[in-house]
This record gives sequence, C-alpha cells and structure tokens, in this order.
Amino acid sequence: MKRVALLGATGSIGRVNANGSSVEPGFINLGKISPLAIAVDGEHVYWIMRYGLGLGNLDGTGVIRRKILFSNDSPIG
Repeated sequence: MKRVALLGATGSIGRVNANGSSVEPGFINLGKISPLAIAVDGEHVYWIMRYGLGLGNLDGTGVIRRKILFSNDSPIG
C-alpha cells in the first residue's frame, strides 16, 4: 500500500496510508527538533530543520540529523 509522509507533532515526522488508515504520528522521532518541510523519494525521507537537513530510510531506520549544516541563516528564505 502506498504511504504518505506528513509533519507530525513537534519533533516528529508521521506517516499514513494513502487511504487514511494506519496513522503513525511519531514514525520518525526527532526529539526537540521540529522539521520545517519534508520530501520523500523511492528510498528516503528528507527534512529541513532550522540549521540543516536530515534523512532517514523509508522504514524509519538510519536517521541522520543535521547531515548538512548551514550558516546562522535559516535555509528557508
């Protein structure tokens, strides 16, 4: 079944089946970090944080936070 990633509560990325079933609001737990935006491809979920990027595998494993650090300016502009 096709799944959709979504922004969850503060500090998490959730996922849900495309038909609205099997909601997992804390699929990827980011602690106190709140993602500003997310994107998904065939292998990973990516997110933008205030000062960097993160990525994880589609099954929720292999989470890397702040893979790329930016300067003091937010990547959203």
